[in-house]
Amino acid sequence: MEPIELNAGRFHLRPLRHDDRVDDIPALSRAYGRGVYPEYFADAAADWAADRAYRWAVAEGTRVELLAELTVTPVGEDHAEITVRAAGDPARVIEVDDPALPEVTVADACAAAKEAATGWVEGALGRAAVAPRPYPAHPGDPRPVDRG
Repeated sequence: MEPIELNAGRFHLRPLRHDDRVDDIPALSRAYGRGVYPEYFADAAADWAADRAYRWAVAEGTRVELLAELTVTPVGEDHAEITVRAAGDPARVIEVDDPALPEVTVADACAAAKEAATGWVEGALGRAAVAPRPYPAHPGDPRPVDRG
């Protein structure tokens, strides 16, 4: 499956980018609390192509800045986990150029993105959205308890 964009009302989910126009590395580094390298984007593209995991940058509708990363990871035949990592303080108010727009936070972006992704998981993938597993492996890897 090719990466797609999702509408989340005031926010949008877009493919991750690292090019001469948009560089998500600094924001992803804040989200993960460590450096993210350019290979991360090739891995994300390979995960999309193999249907292992689907990653999006969550951004405010009038801006391109990554506020959070949302990942959907298929689990088994019928479920998919949705994980959202805020890039920095979730309580941070998002600055926009239009003073008529109501104030929103990174946490608002995360909540709207999760809701939009849940609809996509159910509609496009035909799966039920479930809470992330408490296992810090690469998304899509089986947990030790899942191995036969």
